[in-house]
Amino acid sequence: RRAISRLYAEHGGKVLNLIKKMPETSIPVVLKRLRDKSQEWEQLKTDMKPMWKTVIGKNYYKAHDFRYTLFKSNDLKRIASKNLCKQIEERHAEQAQKNRLSWQHSTTSTNSNSNSNSSSNTN
Repeated sequence: RRAISRLYAEHGGKVLNLIKKMPETSIPVVLKRLRDKSQEWEQLKTDMKPMWKTVIGKNYYKAHDFRYTLFKSNDLKRIASKNLCKQIEERHAEQAQKNRLSWQHSTTSTNSNSNSNSSSNTN
């Protein structure tokens, strides 16, 4: 059924009805056409194999690198000067924050040491 439908397209239903109504006359004609088409498709397949092989070879690495466009767009965003400036400013702010915290910590620990020294001196 499927082969006849593919071979005769929109007339496939009519051909199947003819096979049911008059099998002795329609089957030899349909069978010959199916064999001819099968040979034609096999010949086409063997002719196209080298071409398909080269196309597959060319597309092999592209098929594995399906995320290329995503990586490329993300890379362009990361390299953009606007983004680089933003990263530099963020790192500068982080470094300044660390410096402030370490300065405050050292100042606090110095003050607590001096307070503990002064309280021990009073005793």
